[in-house]
Amino acid sequence: MLFAAGSYERFLFGFEWDQEQATSSLTKSFTHPAHKGAIRSIAAAGPFLACGGSEDTIHIYNLRTNKDLGFLMAPGEGAVTAAVFHTPTGRSTPTHLLTGSADGSLSIWGVGGEWTCLKTFKAHTKEVTGVAVHPSGRVALSISRDGTLRIWDLVKGRSTFATKLPQAAEAITFSPSGDVYALLAGAVLSMHSVAAESSTALATLSHERRVLCHAFHGEDVLLTGCDDGSLHAWSIPDEAEILTIPEAHGSRIRGLAVAPQSSASDASSSIQASKSPSTAHALPRLVGTASSDGTLRLWNLEDIRAGAGGAAPQPLAEVDTRARLTCLTAMLSPTELAAQHAAEREAMKAAAALRKAKKRRTEPEAGEAGEGTRATKATKARRTKEAEELRGGAEAPAPQHDRTSKGNKEEGKSAGPRKGLRAGSESEAAARPDRRPGQAPRPVLPARPGVVDFVSDADLLAQRSKRQSMQARVARGRKAAHRPIGPAAP
Repeated sequence: MLFAAGSYERFLFGFEWDQEQATSSLTKSFTHPAHKGAIRSIAAAGPFLACGGSEDTIHIYNLRTNKDLGFLMAPGEGAVTAAVFHTPTGRSTPTHLLTGSADGSLSIWGVGGEWTCLKTFKAHTKEVTGVAVHPSGRVALSISRDGTLRIWDLVKGRSTFATKLPQAAEAITFSPSGDVYALLAGAVLSMHSVAAESSTALATLSHERRVLCHAFHGEDVLLTGCDDGSLHAWSIPDEAEILTIPEAHGSRIRGLAVAPQSSASDASSSIQASKSPSTAHALPRLVGTASSDGTLRLWNLEDIRAGAGGAAPQPLAEVDTRARLTCLTAMLSPTELAAQHAAEREAMKAAAALRKAKKRRTEPEAGEAGEGTRATKATKARRTKEAEELRGGAEAPAPQHDRTSKGNKEEGKSAGPRKGLRAGSESEAAARPDRRPGQAPRPVLPARPGVVDFVSDADLLAQRSKRQSMQARVARGRKAAHRPIGPAAP
């Protein structure tokens, strides 16, 4: 697992965590001077990592190939304050990237290839503070410091709804299923249903201090980080706090990320936990938090809850970046990405082989007349033979020759008009057993591969005369070019 964090000092840090080793620590994977100023936003999906800076640029990395893909110039002015990828259901590679800027604009980018900016909206009058994309990819939400929330129809490319919030929101996130979205404003997190017609909140999670970041874990658990360094886990249906770590950090928590599932065992365990009543509110076993004091810590909240009556909670691992961290995201490590890519390729090959086998089973037997691959080839050969017989009788058709080669002298001289015969006359047709009176002339030379051009002998003579005339004209032009200019010498 890899955790990437941005900082005020323009550096992008990457730390890798190996879950297989019980005593593993965070290992530095990379440190990039990503921007000229502070890193304001960060997003990761599949092999791609994107971070937005204070100088209206977006830096893109491909961690699977370990390549720096360069910068994207945001159409808006000012810092790139929000960024989020959209990955279609059932795929591991994202297809679109949405970014918000300080001037209130919202941009949609195509992921991969040339990373083209597909659309830019003048969404708000002030800085965009958050963008969220529905898992279906058809709807997006954006919030701003102007106190408005907008709903965007990504299919039609326009805003379909806008409302004024009681308080300017600072962050917005969809749940994994997309049925609920969380709206952060100050010290209150409100849960809203996507299908509900009214704006009444399903649940309200109130804190004593200001909340700076939050993250979903499943549909029923929400994690929050506050400006006093405390970490909280909430049950959304019960609107109750499950776990609190009062001093997770010595300073405010600016970034919070739940590690994505990287194996089928993790997925199966999460499914079993969601079905079991006793573990309906199972907490994540790997959570990363980034603080302004420069520390990045990993937590196993399930084990901490199990030993709540013991000593003070201790992180699984900790690293000091000596920088003021501003944001955090979690993604698969390069090794896990390579393994995932190889597994996807094998799955694609297996699916292609299955489709090929299914196609073979549905094809008719080759012995059936007029059907099947072999029968089709036999039918084509029979029809070609019948056409040749109609064209030239029982004899084989005359060979076609290339007049530009020397093979005409050896293989035959029937390509040009015969002496003593006019082109297209009946006597010529009688001399040629492969052409009957009134029949169209046989093809002489193909104009280009796969295309046959029918040319008569009279047309060949006309083309030759035209070519000779052109050559004579060129010769006269060259002679005139060497003629001396001015009056002739006395």
